[in-house]
Amino acid sequence: LWLRGPGGRWERAAWDAQDPSAASYRAADLTSPLEYQLRWRDERTRAWRLEPVPFPRLSEVKVRVHPPGRLGEGQAVSESELGGGGEVSAPQGSWIVLRGRPTAPLSRAALRVSYAPTPLPMRLKPSGEVEAGFPLNEDGTFQFDLVGEDGQSDPRPVVYAMKALADHPPEAEILSPAFEVEASPRERLTLTYQAKDDFGVASVELVYKVPGRPEAALALKRFP
Repeated sequence: LWLRGPGGRWERAAWDAQDPSAASYRAADLTSPLEYQLRWRDERTRAWRLEPVPFPRLSEVKVRVHPPGRLGEGQAVSESELGGGGEVSAPQGSWIVLRGRPTAPLSRAALRVSYAPTPLPMRLKPSGEVEAGFPLNEDGTFQFDLVGEDGQSDPRPVVYAMKALADHPPEAEILSPAFEVEASPRERLTLTYQAKDDFGVASVELVYKVPGRPEAALALKRFP
């Protein structure tokens, strides 16, 4: 048995198994064309060619993250590209939507999430992309289960990691004045404040109390 890769020379290869009536050779992980022929003394066969056919995959994969409690409420969501072997990180309880464009016609497309009991069907969009969503309940992994119209599928699809981040409470701080201030009822007091949250602030209120009166709240800022 003689083998030749693209642009290479013919090289003799050892059979994986051989007996008086037959012999076999396994070309593992074939990613490029491979030519082969049989030789016996001065005799040789014609050269045959193995042409690998790529398994169906998704290209231009996008990840859209809807933070907890904001799905369908018109709130801004984040969207980014999913790189090979990349990790998806988002607040625990977020709704994750994955979509991509198949590299070949598919007979079936599903999304396998490590903690989901069954694969999630991916629906075909008018744009030609396929899409599926799921809640990010915990750390885990996911992968695409794609089957081409010819029945071919990748036996070792890329496995992506995902991390569910804890949602910490928001923080607010008065920056100015930074010390005790005395002011008359007619004076205007200017406040500088900072409010932050690891996944976004929806509104800010100033809670204050005048001696002899109940506590009150003043709306400072509301974000759309």
